[in-house]
Amino acid sequence: MTVQIKDGKKWQTLPGTAKVKKGAYKLAEKLDDKGVAVPRVKDGKTVSVDVR
Repeated sequence: MTVQIKDGKKWQTLPGTAKVKKGAYKLAEKLDDKGVAVPRVKDGKTVSVDVR
């Protein structure tokens, strides 16, 4: 599982991964850029909706 951040029209994968345990996951990532980040979670071909 990876976390991606929207960069313009493209999705950028952040370094690091997380494992799912009983339907839950935890991943901490510090973003250095100021402003609004639009993240999503991707696992193989499965992609979550973006979080706004």
